[in-house]
Amino acid sequence: MVRRKVYTKDQILKASYNIVLKEGFSGITARNVADKMGISTQPIYLEFKNMEDLKVSLLLLIYDELETQYYNRHSVGDPVIDMGLNVIEFAKKDRKLFMYMYIDSHGYGEMLRKLSYEKLEKNIREVKKYQDLSCEVLADIYEKIWITAAGIATLLATETIIMSELEINEALKESIQKYFP
Repeated sequence: MVRRKVYTKDQILKASYNIVLKEGFSGITARNVADKMGISTQPIYLEFKNMEDLKVSLLLLIYDELETQYYNRHSVGDPVIDMGLNVIEFAKKDRKLFMYMYIDSHGYGEMLRKLSYEKLEKNIREVKKYQDLSCEVLADIYEKIWITAAGIATLLATETIIMSELEINEALKESIQKYFP
């Protein structure tokens, strides 16, 4: 008789998520997850090929939650500016997780970048002023807004600066102004 699984992928991801909230991605080790759950490491490796598989699954889970909580908001009706505002809002509301996701060096920056670019690319095509722009120009706009938003978000999250909503909005608009004279 085959033994029934006692620990599910979701339970392991939940424990891992709780570790990320306290220690960041560097805290995600098989031993730490197992200790958090009060189990051996074996159930982890039954559900995930390796720790890389667990970390990628966790990153995608967290990104999906962020998308639901923050990244789907349409504050000003311009998807580029909204993306910047949403990243900044996330940094202001959940500073620790923002730092773990976007500031700490965990090796998944390119994946996060790709996910956010794909989301923006999907949203941007629905807005007339962006429809005729080339892929290269859209990529450049993404770079400009991302650098500006991430910079502001980081400075706000670390309480280095204080900016009003109007100042934030203006800074984001100015970062892409050259494309829309």
